[in-house]
Amino acid sequence: MNSKPYLFILAGGRGERLWPLSAGTHCKPFLKLFEGKTLLECTVARVQSLTDPDRLFIITAEALRDQVRQTLPHLPEAQILCEAAGRNTAAAIALACGITLKASPEAVAIVLPADHLITDEPRFREVLNAACAVARQRKEIVTLGIQPSCPSPEYGYIACADPELQGDIRVQRGKGFTEKPSIPTAETYLKTGQFLWNAGIFAWEAQTLAAMFQRYAPEFAPLLHAPETHTACYPQLPSIAFDRAIMEKCPAFSVVCGDFGWDDAGTFQALERHLPADTDGNRANADTRFHGSAHCTVWNTAPEHTLVLAECEALFVAHSPEVTLICPQSKVGQLSAWRPDALNLPSQVPPVSTSHSPINKGKSV
Repeated sequence: MNSKPYLFILAGGRGERLWPLSAGTHCKPFLKLFEGKTLLECTVARVQSLTDPDRLFIITAEALRDQVRQTLPHLPEAQILCEAAGRNTAAAIALACGITLKASPEAVAIVLPADHLITDEPRFREVLNAACAVARQRKEIVTLGIQPSCPSPEYGYIACADPELQGDIRVQRGKGFTEKPSIPTAETYLKTGQFLWNAGIFAWEAQTLAAMFQRYAPEFAPLLHAPETHTACYPQLPSIAFDRAIMEKCPAFSVVCGDFGWDDAGTFQALERHLPADTDGNRANADTRFHGSAHCTVWNTAPEHTLVLAECEALFVAHSPEVTLICPQSKVGQLSAWRPDALNLPSQVPPVSTSHSPINKGKSV
C-alpha cells in the first residue's frame, strides 16, 4: 500500500492586511515577495518531496483558477480544486477529506496554507512526517503547534498537556483551542508554558476525519460522499472555520510541536523580519536606491519600477502596479485606516491579499 500522504494546499487567502500589494485578484499566495517566487510556488517546492505528484492538490477560488495554472503550469487540471463560493476552512478541509476518502479511507492527508514562511525546510518535512505517523498510530486529528515568541493576539492558541518525545519531536495531547485572545490573556497563556500557537496545519486519516465531520458537522457530508459534485453543493454550505466546526468539539487530538522557523505572512511586520537590512537599516524586497536614507522599508511588486528614496528617515513604502502607499514606519500597524474604502480609491483597487519578493538568500519562504 502507498503510505505517502495526500497533500492539500489552501491558496485562497486575500491578505487584506497587506494592501496595497494585495488588490483585486492579486491574492496573497500569488504575490512575488521573496526570491521572485510566489508563496504558492515556495509552499509546493517545500512539500512536494513528501508525496507522489498525483497526490498533491491545490484548493482555491474559482476566480483564481487561471492564476494557479500560470503559477503551477505542470500541475494537472484535475488537481486544482476550485470552490464555487468562499466557505472558510471547514468546507475546504471537508473537500480534501472527501477526495482522500474516495481514493483510500486509510490514507493520511495533510492540509496546509500557502502563505507561511518557513526557514528550516528539512526540519519542516521531518515534523510533517511525524504528524502523519501520529495520525496513523492514534487515529486522531493532528495539528502543528508553534512555540510562542510573544503574547500575540494575532494567532489562535492551543492548550497542550502530556508532552512526550518521538525521537527529537515533541508530541502532546491537545486540550482546546482559543481563537485570537486579548494580549493580557495571551500573556497568561505564555506564563503557563502550556500553550502553542495554532499554525493551521493538520494531518489526519481520511476515515478518522470523516467520522468527526459526520458527528460534529454533518452538513458537510455531501463533500465527503461525493466530492466530485462539490461545485453544486458549495453555495449551500455554512461558512465556518475548521477549528470551530471540528477542533473545538473534538474529544481527543494530538499536537506536534513545530520548531522549524515558522512565521505567518499575514502582516508587513511579519514579512519585514525576513528581509535583510543594509548598514543604514534599510530593507527592500526589489531594486531600490537609497540615498542618505535610513531605517526605511520598501515592498515592491512591480519589479520593472525602480524606487528611489532620498534623504528619508523611517519611511514605509508599499508599491504595486496600481497604488503606492507611503507612511511612517511607526504607523504600519494602522494600515486598515488607509485602505480603499477609507480613501475613496477606485473600486478596481480593493483591499485584498498579500505578497512577497526577494528574501535574503540565507532564508526560505
